[in-house]
Amino acid sequence: MSTRNMLAVLTALAIGSAPIGAIPATADPVPLPGTQAVSVRMIEAVKARSYQGFLTDADAQLKSQVDRTQFEEICSRYAEPLLKGYRLVYMDHLRRRGTVVLLWKLTLGDSQDEALLRIVMRDGKVEDFSVL
Repeated sequence: MSTRNMLAVLTALAIGSAPIGAIPATADPVPLPGTQAVSVRMIEAVKARSYQGFLTDADAQLKSQVDRTQFEEICSRYAEPLLKGYRLVYMDHLRRRGTVVLLWKLTLGDSQDEALLRIVMRDGKVEDFSVL
């Protein structure tokens, strides 16, 4: 199948898959109250290599799962680029089984490198933190 035909099929599928009466989103998504501050605190803790700061908003499960060694692995990959600056852009959130899954685009340092930051929260506490 040619690229042009493939594009036509994908376009038709995308148009045909929208539910009747669906209203396309026109405004940029806004973070849920309090979630941006938590996300920034966690990124700043990685940047500062502060294990205690990283766990400030963590629930008991995350505290038991991320030990100092695992935290240092995260820092070894991201602290240096974060020290050069970063940009955190809220993408959206998903509600899932009593949690809120926050999705952020993280642009690192002075490069064009980007990552997807995923933070899962329940009742104001962080259950999971991952950079993809």
